Amino acid sequence: MSGKRQAGLMLAGAFVLWGLALAWRVSGEDVPAHVLLARVSRSEAGCYSPRDTVAFWQVAQAIGRPGEPLSAALRRLSPSATGTIEPRNARQRKIAVLGLEQGRPEGWTRELWAGLWGRECWHDTLRTARAVVRGRRPPAISGAVPIAWGCDPLVPSAAPWRCWGDVYRACKRRLAPIPHTATRNRFFCRAGSRGCAPEPPPICVMLLTEAGP
Repeated sequence: MSGKRQAGLMLAGAFVLWGLALAWRVSGEDVPAHVLLARVSRSEAGCYSPRDTVAFWQVAQAIGRPGEPLSAALRRLSPSATGTIEPRNARQRKIAVLGLEQGRPEGWTRELWAGLWGRECWHDTLRTARAVVRGRRPPAISGAVPIAWGCDPLVPSAAPWRCWGDVYRACKRRLAPIPHTATRNRFFCRAGSRGCAPEPPPICVMLLTEAGP
């Protein structure tokens, strides 16, 4: 293959990837905040976990920038699940197309949509998210201000390495876990802030020391 032809194919491929990324970015715009919240919850907490849904909204409120809608904070927190960027895997691709439509979404088989993790799960999460955005659910976390979350490494998980990665990133940010949240995810606050532990947990010393600078 000549150098010019190879360069042309590479350029064409780059345009295709750019177009896909743009399409996914646009798909995340003009989506109601409660749909974005439901997508985040479905991605991060699975089904039937209303306390997590409320807590995700609390994080969005805490990290929101002045003058921006909270939907923008949700897109920053979970760009793949909200459809803001191209999803990283098949699971998030299915979540990113969930919306207000009653019919079966694109990419969902009849069996999957009719199953335990399909239609009923999504509509339940969507109802909860709508109530949360409208201020009809009390806070799931009180006392401390949650600003991040991650999966809990002490809970059986299909990807424990991912959970410890979440803990490591929280340690690097000097965050402390918020206890007794009764959520599937572990939520974090800024160490030393109101209602939060004065220092990150001792495990952070080991994790950061082993990881090095």
